Amino acid sequence: MERLGGIVVALVIVGGLIFWRFSEKGGNSSEVHDIAVEMLESTPNWESHQTLYVQWLDEHHETCFEQYYDMGGRRQSASFDEFAYWNDLFPQMAASADRDGYDNCAEHIRALHAEFMGFTLEEEEARDG
Repeated sequence: MERLGGIVVALVIVGGLIFWRFSEKGGNSSEVHDIAVEMLESTPNWESHQTLYVQWLDEHHETCFEQYYDMGGRRQSASFDEFAYWNDLFPQMAASADRDGYDNCAEHIRALHAEFMGFTLEEEEARDG
């Protein structure tokens, strides 16, 4: 009976750890989503097309986040490939804007992508030397 109690305690601990890791992932996803919204707010037509920008973000965020977020393992912490995420998210959002007939918004998203990726590449080059 004592052994069964130990197994139950172990299962509760493991379940708690799994829940904690998944809830942390959800929090990280929300943070990244909020950052994306802040970036999109810099587009010239944000005020008039805010709903569409958020719709396109919501359409692609979870899939992109899932692809580039690694929960890690027992001896490895979670990691997120931010560079790959943005490099995937913006073109998908622009394609959705094109699909929906908002070419102007698509161009703004592409410009934001180019600006962000250029800035990121400059940071990488400065770090490398």
